[in-house]
Amino acid sequence: MLNQFVHSTSPHKHDVRGDVGMDIKKTVIGNTVIYTHSPLANFSDQEKKKWFEAEKVKGNPILKEIEAAVNACYQN
Repeated sequence: MLNQFVHSTSPHKHDVRGDVGMDIKKTVIGNTVIYTHSPLANFSDQEKKKWFEAEKVKGNPILKEIEAAVNACYQN
């Protein structure tokens, strides 16, 4: 049944994970607040360009997927 509650006998413990010590950038667009958890958020334009170029040379699969998605947008 979906409406069941599970009661735990141990207290809740909050474990901070992957974004420990990571820079957070807050951007507000209209009524929308965007929090970016990435050191890239605070890079200068030149630093970002250098980082992306280095990752592309390494063959970063995520950047390849992003590149394919952007190119697909321009196909139409």
